Amino acid sequence: MLDNELTMTYFNLDQITSGFETRAKQIGGVNAWIFKAKTSISHPVISSIMTRLDNIVTDMPVADREWLIRRFTMIIPENADSFKNEYNDKFLDALVEILGWGWLSEKHKQAVISFNQTTDQPTPDLIARGHAGNLIAAMECKSIHTSNDFRKYIRRCCVKTEAREVNTRFLDDDPAKNPLLSKVLKTLEEAEKQLSGTPAPLKYVLMDFSFDISSALRRPRQLSLIDIAKKKAEERGIILIPLINFEVCNPQTM
Repeated sequence: MLDNELTMTYFNLDQITSGFETRAKQIGGVNAWIFKAKTSISHPVISSIMTRLDNIVTDMPVADREWLIRRFTMIIPENADSFKNEYNDKFLDALVEILGWGWLSEKHKQAVISFNQTTDQPTPDLIARGHAGNLIAAMECKSIHTSNDFRKYIRRCCVKTEAREVNTRFLDDDPAKNPLLSKVLKTLEEAEKQLSGTPAPLKYVLMDFSFDISSALRRPRQLSLIDIAKKKAEERGIILIPLINFEVCNPQTM
């Protein structure tokens, strides 16, 4: 598919991410997630993600779009001379916030959803207000970043790979023995602290779980780990909305 056809397909998303893409190309970031996604839109998972993101951006007010344009453009520093994985991570973090905006707008249809654009207090990531200005909800958006194994998996556009030997540490319900669960709970704790300062009656954490394929976690085990995180969030008065590898159309996660 030609570049102009891709632009037509995801016109609004392209406008938001164009600054990042331009800088990534300049410093050799040909393997950035966005480029791999655009060349693999025939894959149903990638197509679902891109379509969902584009639809959300389309529904946003101009102020939020302009904020996202600035945010994506600033991910790669002006003095950067090579592409680093951290730029990819920050890019994906921003995508999760877009999904959070979409989730809030569907959950609270009469509310005004906006990104937190303040620099002195950059949390929570998203807020929902009534038309009278009353605070309805606040949301933190988090990503569980994983190893290079999963990065390679994403770059192959979610093509199935051969099963690997199971690392049993990732199957334990004890955070002290399970590094992945420990990471998830620490991320949840961080989100809780960030939400603690808001008087919003509803507090949400949207968390994308990009599971490391080297752990060989099957779907039931993934959901078991998420269930543990949900219970911990509930104990803290927080509603956890989990995504698994950006599966935006999966009713289990959205």
